[in-house]
Amino acid sequence: MCGGGKAPEDKSDKVAAINAQAARDAQVTADAKAAADKAAFEGQLGNSYNTGISSARDFFTQRGLNPDDYMGAITSAANNTRGSVPQGDAAPGTYFSDLGDQVYKAQQAAEQNKALRAINSQFSDDYSTKRVGNELDDSAIAGILGDQKNTATQYVKNLLDRGVITQSGYNGALNNVNGQTAGAQSKLDTIGSGLLEGERTKLNNIINGGRSKASTLDLGDVFDPYSYQGTVDTDFTGWLGKLGDSLKAAAPTDLFSTSGLAGVAGASQGAQNTAFNPAAIAGIFDDTKKDDTTQTTSPF
Repeated sequence: MCGGGKAPEDKSDKVAAINAQAARDAQVTADAKAAADKAAFEGQLGNSYNTGISSARDFFTQRGLNPDDYMGAITSAANNTRGSVPQGDAAPGTYFSDLGDQVYKAQQAAEQNKALRAINSQFSDDYSTKRVGNELDDSAIAGILGDQKNTATQYVKNLLDRGVITQSGYNGALNNVNGQTAGAQSKLDTIGSGLLEGERTKLNNIINGGRSKASTLDLGDVFDPYSYQGTVDTDFTGWLGKLGDSLKAAAPTDLFSTSGLAGVAGASQGAQNTAFNPAAIAGIFDDTKKDDTTQTTSPF
């Protein structure tokens, strides 16, 4: 061996120890800072949480509502918001800034949905069609049709009774009256359908008014969904009671034309001799009139 010098002292263990201690000290410092930062954040978050609840209560108070009635919803929303704030966020208060508005809108939507469900439970989409059935005007139409047909039939019978026409003429004229029935029925059906549809529209307007009120309900408003059923019942009952009169007022009085029945009868029976009363047609329904004048020649 040359030089006779000593080998350098190995201090790696000491350096390692120093470095390890420095790392531990740094970790302690970091942990302390993290703990301090967390405590500061939790403090800010707690203050923001409390401020948010207080502001939400004021929001309800300003709208004339008792915030105590909504504290369950306010607290629940505040807790959900608190849990959504990222750890260490520099401005946790911003997450609670509109807490009152959020809760108010959620509670209002819930009340509106509740009101709508109550309305819809009473009135299905086809309620008016079921309530105002197509058959409701049948009896009134039958009555009007029967009355006017009887009038036309009586006109023909009076022609026969007064000797203006023969039995074959009577049968021909009567067939003509019967042939007018379908057209008369159609006219009355059209009028009746218009009256039925008019009432359906009225009922729908009442029901839709209830739905509109429910869907725009302000939180705290008193809403009685069952009052609309009473309004519908009252309107329908009044309309139904006047349906017959409404049909009569709207129906033509000449559903059956009698102006040509004498000619129809004459064509059916052909030229024949009949006892003829000159006043028979002019006063066909006035049995109190007497006329002894006779004519042996058929007016046809």
